Amino acid sequence: NVIGALPSGATVYFSLDGGPPTTEYQDGGIYGLARGNHTLRVFIGDASGREIAGTTGVTRTFFVNVPAAPVVPPPPPPLQPPAPKGTDVPFRFPTP
Repeated sequence: NVIGALPSGATVYFSLDGGPPTTEYQDGGIYGLARGNHTLRVFIGDASGREIAGTTGVTRTFFVNVPAAPVVPPPPPPLQPPAPKGTDVPFRFPTP
């Protein structure tokens, strides 16, 4: 918990398993973690992601006991309707 206001220009950062600090996670959570131990560090940092001196970060270790869910690719874009006869329309391959 933060008691009081954050220092000017400060943000709460998260670092998972020693990775680069971030301020956001997809849909507000951490997904797709492999089974095993993980470490989450939370700290108050400046605009460049460095911890602000005099603040106290928190580190917690936790264990994920289920295999990560497979990453499901987004659905392909809808196909375009056929062009009316007698018109020249350039053909495009759908992008993945």
